[in-house]
Amino acid sequence: MDATMQSPSRITFTETERQLVREPVAPVINLLDSKKTDATSSQRKQEAWKRLAKEYNASVLTHNKATPLQLKRLWANMKARARDFGMRERKQSFPGGGPYVNVSDAKSEQVLGIMPHVMTLVEVAQDSDTILDDTAPWDNDDEGWQRKRFRSNSSGKE
Repeated sequence: MDATMQSPSRITFTETERQLVREPVAPVINLLDSKKTDATSSQRKQEAWKRLAKEYNASVLTHNKATPLQLKRLWANMKARARDFGMRERKQSFPGGGPYVNVSDAKSEQVLGIMPHVMTLVEVAQDSDTILDDTAPWDNDDEGWQRKRFRSNSSGKE
């Protein structure tokens, strides 16, 4: 088989076709990306992908007809690319990474905007190099392995 030929089940989506998938996914993203696997949820997901495929195939802007499974795989690939984009963008903010390189990607930003629950940043008030104010100096008595405030006052030292 020639390297340029594709199998009939593989579709190369154009950017317009990708946009036609991105837009209708937004209102049902919570259903489609739900982790639930019970029968009812699975049935709802399948019906949603069938509706999306029907809407996609009805568009005059599509060159290829796609099955719900193909659209689901396309969406999974777009999400993975968006996560990679977010990771590269955050990596640029780390010190020592060299000069800033703009990794802007409007398509990935749009996908990340649809999925607010993916790639959320967790604000941490304390990390491994935080200096705590309540630390007490160490002492060389028989309870020296403990901080002063946790030692018993039975030794008579204060």
